[in-house]
Amino acid sequence: MEMGLIIVRGPKTGQTFKLGAQPVVVGRESQAADFVIADPAVSRRHARFSRQGSTYAVEDLDSTNGTSVNSKPVVEPVTLTPGDLIDLGTAVTLSYENLDYANVTMLALDQGKMAEMVDDIADQELFQKLQEHAQRRRRKPAPSEQAS
Repeated sequence: MEMGLIIVRGPKTGQTFKLGAQPVVVGRESQAADFVIADPAVSRRHARFSRQGSTYAVEDLDSTNGTSVNSKPVVEPVTLTPGDLIDLGTAVTLSYENLDYANVTMLALDQGKMAEMVDDIADQELFQKLQEHAQRRRRKPAPSEQAS
């Protein structure tokens, strides 16, 4: 079984990285990391993924914005299970997946897209409310017009 990481939110959404026997450092700069995610919210050396028997664990490398697994902060190494979502700060989410399956990328992307869709819906509702407010303001005569 070939395990890996898929970017489901952040720059290069859909990019995968296969995990092997050697520890993998994820970070912002190629000189400091094996898997580079060029986002300012990601530290130069943000997190390390290490093989633990037949699975992997993640540990935060004293990153500025922290690491969490399924919304729980990583304060010591956390053993991963397929489908776990790893947040690097607030801007990047990785999915830990079995890369042997052809559709795994689509499944992981769907997880990330659902979060984006929720944000989009909220943004659309706010935009619609702002438009309605602007239309009401345009219909009302200005205070100076009401006085005459």
